[in-house]
Amino acid sequence: QETSQETSQETSQETSQETSQETSQETSQETSQETSQDFEFGIASMIRYSIFNKYNKKDYNDQVELKILDINCINTNQLDVFLKIKKFCGFNLTTVGINCCEVVCSESDHNIYRNTLFTQETVDKLKEKFNNFDIMFIRNDFENLNDQHTFLKLCKQLMNNDTLLFIQSKTGFFDTPLNKLLTLNKMSFYNTNSMIILTKMCNLKLNRVCISGSNYIFEIINRKEEDYSNVFDQLYKELEKNMYSPEFYDNMI
Repeated sequence: QETSQETSQETSQETSQETSQETSQETSQETSQETSQDFEFGIASMIRYSIFNKYNKKDYNDQVELKILDINCINTNQLDVFLKIKKFCGFNLTTVGINCCEVVCSESDHNIYRNTLFTQETVDKLKEKFNNFDIMFIRNDFENLNDQHTFLKLCKQLMNNDTLLFIQSKTGFFDTPLNKLLTLNKMSFYNTNSMIILTKMCNLKLNRVCISGSNYIFEIINRKEEDYSNVFDQLYKELEKNMYSPEFYDNMI
């Protein structure tokens, strides 16, 4: 009995240690992936802003101040990335986060609005203090919003002709069966065509579409002039996949 108990305890301890190690490794990998994605997003958005507004090397100096707004941020990880890469871009950055929860890693270098919903009252406060923003973004929360139409109209109030608004949203339908999509607890999914319609309703324009991993990244602007746009190229790809027919989704069940 003693031998059996000792063996059982040793097996239990080994199993517990293995489980703990596996959990630690998985958490470490997830954190590493998130950090990598944050850097990729930060660098890509700065490059897009520079191209869109036709900045060249001589324009990069600390006299140029860019204001960056993270909407519905859970923590300051993405804003931290912008501060880390600002030495490479040469701009002076002001970073602002609209935060809907208590979990904030660091906020001393940012303008953080804790437990604050993105409402008209919040927009009025931001407008009074910052006027408008150069780069705005919401990542992986857009499909959870109750009213995307109102959200974009609020964003528009903080945009000028040079602003880039980035919306990151799950592609969903590209590689996920419909029965699994329904378990993700998302309010809605967007594709290129639906985002074109939504932005037009808000008097904005979908300027570019990028697919990064399992995410769409929609680039939205507040002016009519076209930058080089790939929107219709992406739309044609989705049409070729028959994404806008009921049969496409019937096959995914």
